[in-house]
Amino acid sequence: MAELPRAPRDIDSLRFASVSGGTTTIAGMLVATYTDALLVLHRGAIVTERYFNGMTPSTAHLLQSVSKSITGTVAGILIGRGVLDPAAPVTD
Repeated sequence: MAELPRAPRDIDSLRFASVSGGTTTIAGMLVATYTDALLVLHRGAIVTERYFNGMTPSTAHLLQSVSKSITGTVAGILIGRGVLDPAAPVTD
């Protein structure tokens, strides 16, 4: 299996608006949300790859919420390309 190129950057101190109001950092968000793993890709290169709570690159992890997000994203792309009709019954 081919590995993606790496372009490491320290993103921990990057600030953004938090859901609860105010701002937080990437590092703060990772702690507050009990994140198990994080991978950031930018222009085809891995910017950061981190694991927490005993996770490793080879640890299996449940993906229910991720699967829903990916399915919704792919459906949106296909609708945008005219390949999927959002008004069609699911059975189609």
